[in-house]
Amino acid sequence: MDARDTRRAFAEAVRQPEEALDLIDASLLIAQEEYPDLERLRYFELLDDLAETARPLLSEESEPYARVNLLSEYLFDEEKFRGNEDDYYDPRNSFLNEVLDRHLGIPLTLSIVYMEVGDRLGMRIEGVGMPGHFLVKYVDEREEIVVDPYRRGIILSPDDFRELLRSVAGQAIPVKVEELPVVTKKDILNQMLNNLKGIYLSRKDYPRALAAVERMLLVKPRQPEEVRDRGLIKYRLGELQEAIFDLETYLNANPDAPDAGPMSLQLEEMRRELRE
Repeated sequence: MDARDTRRAFAEAVRQPEEALDLIDASLLIAQEEYPDLERLRYFELLDDLAETARPLLSEESEPYARVNLLSEYLFDEEKFRGNEDDYYDPRNSFLNEVLDRHLGIPLTLSIVYMEVGDRLGMRIEGVGMPGHFLVKYVDEREEIVVDPYRRGIILSPDDFRELLRSVAGQAIPVKVEELPVVTKKDILNQMLNNLKGIYLSRKDYPRALAAVERMLLVKPRQPEEVRDRGLIKYRLGELQEAIFDLETYLNANPDAPDAGPMSLQLEEMRRELRE
């Protein structure tokens, strides 16, 4: 599948309503722009195999905490999935095929693996929108159990959660885990692409940063800051007319934005360059 076909397939995937959106397929379509020969079916089979191997380990246990612990032990002790603390900003940590091949990732992608294996085992596991660090929680009619897949699937007590939130935010925030929103599949895809965008911008890899932003706007079209950033990246790539259009669109829709002044100056500079 070439890049244009992959992008069209991704656009079609994220047009689906939340309940019909296939998170794994959409995640692999993100990766397929970087790995054109990627065989998406293979990674569905890998997830199925992980779940089938774990199934007998959990089959005799019905108590929620025990099932969560057994799933964590299987994925992180037996299968050796782990967080990439040595090279956190390696883009491979954000590509699901690489995470499944290398058993190495970041909080978001390890959480996707945890959620998807759990789902195949009949466990309801949801993403948790905590600032700066992705978590999951097991949910049933009796309780919610918060798990940190980046830290080998440990279960977080309320005190653990508050301490993690404090360490990430830099200050104490009086929030309970049940008050944090459950993230949608589109939220997860958007964050995956945002992670890649940040990595590529830090490397001045503007073509790949642009590809990430373009796909973010397919996932969630109403993101004015991404329209702005698309324009700024296109300016770096010498695409002046399109860059001007994006900044005009951003400022027209957000005349009172905090950065309206600097962006107006940037827009005038672009217009001068176009006239020269």
